[in-house]
Amino acid sequence: MSTWSLLAKQTGKNMMGLRTGMWALRARSGGIMVTSVRTAADRPDPWNYLWQPGPYPRTQEEREAAAKKYGLIVEDYKPYPDDGRGLGDYPNLPVRCMDSKPGQYNWDIPEEKRNFGEPLHMNFHLMLASRPSLSVRPRYTQFQYLRWFLGLISFFTLFQLIAGEYEWFHPFSERQTPGPYKKKFYSFELE
Repeated sequence: MSTWSLLAKQTGKNMMGLRTGMWALRARSGGIMVTSVRTAADRPDPWNYLWQPGPYPRTQEEREAAAKKYGLIVEDYKPYPDDGRGLGDYPNLPVRCMDSKPGQYNWDIPEEKRNFGEPLHMNFHLMLASRPSLSVRPRYTQFQYLRWFLGLISFFTLFQLIAGEYEWFHPFSERQTPGPYKKKFYSFELE
């Protein structure tokens, strides 16, 4: 049995078979040194299990430990209220969208305008640069936008009703189709 057929046979069974096949390939070929193959299902655990919120801090020591966990000082750390939503000890950060942060600052991650180790807001996906800014006060209120929209629509509707007695059409000449009749379309003779 060749090395490649052994490898194909072993990889069809399971991931452990792939490791066995790689070991067989390394043992038989001498020149090729494939040491290991890592997969997404293999150890170590993903890093985000370290950032899962713990239980809601009840004592001052738990608050200090949670503040240290998220890289905040104790005075700045304020957890979400324990209302059963399951947010635990995650910090209640202020709403600050990317549009309201300075663009010329030397950020560690300039695409997201944040520094390394900075905790993310719970609704970080709503504060990206591609979303409407939540922290910038709009120039006009929603009622003013609605008033301007309805005013413009009313103006154009009234204009069309007043000027609607005149027909609007594209001017065109008579269709010039050949037929059995003797009509001249282009002539300089008076008829």
